[in-house]
Amino acid sequence: MVRTDLKEPLLDHRFDDAPKTNAVFHLMDQHVELGHGFVPCLIESEPVSQSMSFGDFQAAVNNYSRIFQDNGICKDDKVLVLLKTGKVFHQTLLAIIRLGAIAVVCDHETACVTQIAEKEQIKIIVTDYTLRRLIEVNRLTTLQQVMFTEHMNQLTQTNQALDVVWVRASQPMVIIYDGEDHLCYCHGHIECFVTLSDDYLIQTEETVLVPALTYTHPLFYWLAWIQRAGVYIGPIHAKTVEHLVGFVALIDEDTFGCLVKADCELEALAFDQQKLVGLLRQCAQG
Repeated sequence: MVRTDLKEPLLDHRFDDAPKTNAVFHLMDQHVELGHGFVPCLIESEPVSQSMSFGDFQAAVNNYSRIFQDNGICKDDKVLVLLKTGKVFHQTLLAIIRLGAIAVVCDHETACVTQIAEKEQIKIIVTDYTLRRLIEVNRLTTLQQVMFTEHMNQLTQTNQALDVVWVRASQPMVIIYDGEDHLCYCHGHIECFVTLSDDYLIQTEETVLVPALTYTHPLFYWLAWIQRAGVYIGPIHAKTVEHLVGFVALIDEDTFGCLVKADCELEALAFDQQKLVGLLRQCAQG
């Protein structure tokens, strides 16, 4: 297997004395602009196997951005993303960030969603019909509407280009409530993601595998996307491995033994997931 390191610089003049940037440019747009839109970005194995390229993923992000824009979301507005992790969650997150708005994420299993939404002065909530029951909308003073992904996906999509909104590096992009932790990531933190990715992840155009039931930081996938690597979502077992021969697997240490038993040509890279998630938290707190 041949690994190809990226030759193009990830960060440019937008981090000069008057820095202008947007995390979505570094995670998605630059790969498409450099002609790598065909590279796999996300592979979901359940309920059926689906693969999206960086180009397809960018188009989906653009579509959600237009929907938010048409519903009054502008730079600095806050949008609560109340969705389970997965394809739609990440597309919604990047769509908000693309507009220079701020995405607020919380652990809906334990957090008081209504209290967080009121504290952050949320303008729009994006959720699905299942999680809608966690929100007491009558207690939210700045809320303008609740948007359901089921409805958003029924709207007409467009392939027209949508430019990112350039912001200062200090502009917040994601606020994460996870238990007692309150993490705020700014666009300039993309430099931190580049460093962590260089130090801990592969530099390849192949695929990163993440165990389905293992908790990861909500922005963990960005470490792969910044390097133009894809993320696999799904259980890892012998049958899965057979269909992914030639890909690179990024797994936790407990899963490593299972892949060895599969006896195939899959290259596996074990890592300390807890340590990496801890470093992501330090990035926001520093």
